[in-house]
Amino acid sequence: MKAGIQELLHDEVEEQFEQLKQKKRKRRRKFRRIRNLAVLVILAVGIFYFLSDYSKVKSLRVVGNRYYSDEQILEIAGLDYDSRFLLHPSFWIQHLLEKEDLIASAKINKNANGSITIEVKEKTLIGYLGENKQTLQVLDVNGDTLQLEKGMLGNRADLPYIHDFSKTELANLAAAFKKLKDESYIQMISEIMPHAESYDAHMVKLIMQDGNSVFVSYQGIALLTHYKDVLKPLEGNHVCLWIDEETKAIAKRACPSETAQGDEDGAQDGSEEEKSGEQSETENE
Repeated sequence: MKAGIQELLHDEVEEQFEQLKQKKRKRRRKFRRIRNLAVLVILAVGIFYFLSDYSKVKSLRVVGNRYYSDEQILEIAGLDYDSRFLLHPSFWIQHLLEKEDLIASAKINKNANGSITIEVKEKTLIGYLGENKQTLQVLDVNGDTLQLEKGMLGNRADLPYIHDFSKTELANLAAAFKKLKDESYIQMISEIMPHAESYDAHMVKLIMQDGNSVFVSYQGIALLTHYKDVLKPLEGNHVCLWIDEETKAIAKRACPSETAQGDEDGAQDGSEEEKSGEQSETENE
């Protein structure tokens, strides 16, 4: 009898175990169906999103650019209003922009509303050294000379023409302009050339866009930020200004050409007086 009871209990346990297994199978099948359905829904939503206008860029904005136009920046970044927002990650846009010769750094801001703002920091150019039909050679504040296609710079007139400097002097010039806090003053310069005085053989002459000439040492170039302050009391153009880096003063003085002309006139006057004196002595004899 005990054997019969044990057999009945064993059969009951097996039946319960089998029922549990079937329930687990049903739950797994149900879970698989729900999971597969969720995947299909996600795929359908994703496909709908990417095929619809919702996935496109809604707004594009470029800030910080001077030499590049907004259109050039967006073309380099590979962006337009047909671009898919999620297919253009920020790190890739930044990589594309920072490969450019004139871009020092780029920062990309993407918002969930589909807007992208590109903030670029361009290299600070001091001026151009020379040009041919296709390219323009420019100098930046790091002392690097860059060969650029002319089309890259919208208006070359914004850059001063730098000439007659040696390589060492160009390096000194770049280091001096790097200390200039406001690079907008570079746009006020038309030409940059070396200038020598008896007390300083390594000065710089800056011909300004307004016709004035500024004579300064390399160390005094940072004081150009005071240039506008001295223009108010001056009357007329084509004056010569001398910057003293020790006193941080800018003074109006005679231009070197005027001084040379004055010395020449003085020498001519002295020569004429000498000739006149010799002539008088001859007549007396």
